[in-house]
Amino acid sequence: MSIMRGLFAILLTATILQAQAPPPTPEAAIAAAVASLEQYQTAQSLTTILRTLQNNIKVSERVKAAVDELVAEATPYRDAGKNGEARRRLLNAISVQRGLPWDQRAEFIGSVLLRTNMTVADSSRALVAQLTQAYAAVSTSGFRLRVTLAEPAPGGKTVREFETHNVVSRDLIDDPFVFSLNTDGLADGVYRMAAELTDGNVSICRVATNVLLVRDLEAQRTEIEKRLARIQGHDGAKATVRYPFDYARVINEGRRDLIAQGTMLNEYFDFAKEVRNSLELVKALEEGKDPLLRAGGEHERHYWFAEGGEVMPYRVFVPKKYDGRAKLPLVVILHGAGADQDSYLRILGNVIREEAEKHGFIIVTPLGYRPRAGWGVRGASITIRSTAPVDPTQKYFSELSEKDGLIVIESVIEEYNVDRSRVYLMGNSMGGGGSWYLAAKYPERWAAVAPAAMFVSEGYPVERIKGLPVMYVHGELDTTVPVEGARQMMKRFKEIGFEIPYVEVKGGSHGRAVWDTLPQIFDFFEKYRRN
Repeated sequence: MSIMRGLFAILLTATILQAQAPPPTPEAAIAAAVASLEQYQTAQSLTTILRTLQNNIKVSERVKAAVDELVAEATPYRDAGKNGEARRRLLNAISVQRGLPWDQRAEFIGSVLLRTNMTVADSSRALVAQLTQAYAAVSTSGFRLRVTLAEPAPGGKTVREFETHNVVSRDLIDDPFVFSLNTDGLADGVYRMAAELTDGNVSICRVATNVLLVRDLEAQRTEIEKRLARIQGHDGAKATVRYPFDYARVINEGRRDLIAQGTMLNEYFDFAKEVRNSLELVKALEEGKDPLLRAGGEHERHYWFAEGGEVMPYRVFVPKKYDGRAKLPLVVILHGAGADQDSYLRILGNVIREEAEKHGFIIVTPLGYRPRAGWGVRGASITIRSTAPVDPTQKYFSELSEKDGLIVIESVIEEYNVDRSRVYLMGNSMGGGGSWYLAAKYPERWAAVAPAAMFVSEGYPVERIKGLPVMYVHGELDTTVPVEGARQMMKRFKEIGFEIPYVEVKGGSHGRAVWDTLPQIFDFFEKYRRN
């Protein structure tokens, strides 16, 4: 299971927060990329590491050509979902870029993977793990395997060592080396499991993965299900009760990563705490109370998403003005790529909450199925931006993203009796693309829309939104989605008679521009209601 941390997490947080920190030195960038090789196990993440090395290590034209050729060889494998063969070539390219040999031993080392049967594991049961390979490669000899559990931070303290195993030379794809670990007695939380392979006194390689231990997770799930079966109704609250157990299932099936991407850097979902919350909620339901139904303030909600086959989360903020009778407006905020339903209200929530209280707006932030699923844009019939052919899995995820968002919006509208003539839509980056897309596909749903940091292509059906109030925001210094594309889009709009308010934030970057103009956006929304 790939745990997207290190450089990717740093880049993600920079996208969301756009902190004006100085860029890392080339030496620091190289060191971080090399350290990340231990934990990155996907072709996508290896591509990110390679780009970092290419940007920071100067090489000859001959070396550059060799690296480019290997990347070109890896691309069709990656696009076809053949991650192992893509990984082989990308690791080869990384070695060439760093000036290191790519011999039989290097090829074997690059193939080795450490996997567990459970990423979120019950510490009262044996944790089963296996040493396997991403692609076929041979070891010239047997080796010894030493396994440890440590604190998850880089250089974290070792908390438990396990017995050392002798492993004979073998095909670890066809015949993985399986072993079990006794984790009983360890505190709940995230641990770094590391496997070091040695040949005599020489370390061959070290591979690692993260596991999250929760005591009696399965026993608590079974007990909670028995109690829920005796309670009638309250489907929304029941989904919240089930969420930590269902989220663990989805992670263990390899459908989500362990880290809560888009919340706080290196913040993990606290399963033990969430299970305690589930127990408290079950007790309230047994007493005939539903503390989540039409609740005020900020809180996370859940529902069973049948098409996705899992419990989905979303976050809601309800202003003090809500009294259960007044029909308040609703602002839907779509997150950018890699973020999630928690990102904006958790990291940048102060200004959102202040403006929501000021205007009397309810806020909802859906997940959209996956952090990068795309709100329906990828593979959509309504063109947002010219792209290469879409992978079928991406298209499927994108369709589920759109459906999840629409279900969440409708759920909040019904539960809080929202004023349907005042439902507003906004988003940044991928969320900006989603705002353009959903505005054109469902123009009758929105009173006003405010996309940010994502322009649309010439194929975008402007005629569908000509009667819809639209405000567009882009940062002057945006390098992720260059501002020139936004300027060209605005020029095209003007030429066809579609003039809309355009705010180009002076000195604004990709992540910050929309938040610097949030009061303007909410003031803009305040002016409009749908006929």
